[in-house]
Amino acid sequence: VNLRALEPLGLSAEQALALGKENMMPEMRRHIDAARKAKRDGITVLQGDPYQSSLFAFPELWSPVAMRLHGNPLAALPAADAFVWGDGTIPDMATGLAEAAREIMTHARRPFSDQVFRWSATGWTLAQPATRQP
Repeated sequence: VNLRALEPLGLSAEQALALGKENMMPEMRRHIDAARKAKRDGITVLQGDPYQSSLFAFPELWSPVAMRLHGNPLAALPAADAFVWGDGTIPDMATGLAEAAREIMTHARRPFSDQVFRWSATGWTLAQPATRQP
């Protein structure tokens, strides 16, 4: 949606984004519940749902998962329909996530990135730079 399309609706870009997040919240909560129940001793891949990568836009929902992961979730967004994450306290988890992201990207219809991010309640920050394979 561009600004011109929002004018007839009487919405600013900020209002449209807030409304979109509000509309997606129930579905994102469902994905977080699944993530919370997943094993926590390895890399978890959530894939196949076109909204999977939207989990990145809802850091506030990750608090229950973060508590299980010693407050240190790491994640990558390798594709539009994929989200990979794991416990950042596990040695080499960031490297493993980047490798998993690259593998997913090789088969993805809409690949994103192999960059790994660290969670906080206010957002995700870059944990390690991407390492591109030649």
